[in-house]
Amino acid sequence: YASTFYALRDTRTPLACAVARVSLGVGFGWFGALHLPAIVGVDPKWGVAFLAAGSGTAGWVEYLLLRLRLRRRLGHTGIARTRLAVLWAAAGSGAALAMVAQRLVGSGQHPVVAAACVLAPYGAGYLAVAWAAGVPEAAGLAQRILRQAA
Repeated sequence: YASTFYALRDTRTPLACAVARVSLGVGFGWFGALHLPAIVGVDPKWGVAFLAAGSGTAGWVEYLLLRLRLRRRLGHTGIARTRLAVLWAAAGSGAALAMVAQRLVGSGQHPVVAAACVLAPYGAGYLAVAWAAGVPEAAGLAQRILRQAA
């Protein structure tokens, strides 16, 4: 969404939303890392997880602010729920294949080899489900791959 504002020659809106994200991230991170573990009764080392959760939450707030402001300016934006469900299913299928591959590869491999052995099934699974569901970008990529393989 920030890129859309830049394309509209509006640099202030993404800046304001980014400042809000950074400010919230600092606040959430400070509170989550230093105070929340004691409040919820967990070991202080879990503050790192709360720090990451605070940063992620701040990122979502920025996304929602950008989306709301863009919707006010241009009208409805976004993706159809059915398309979103297809993409999530493709991502889930790829992730399941990657998890199986990770177990098969084990921990004794060089990280680059392990990454290739895990990421390739993820990409193939994602592409296969998206292609089967009729996602045009997936179909175009699959056709390009099949042409080059032939």
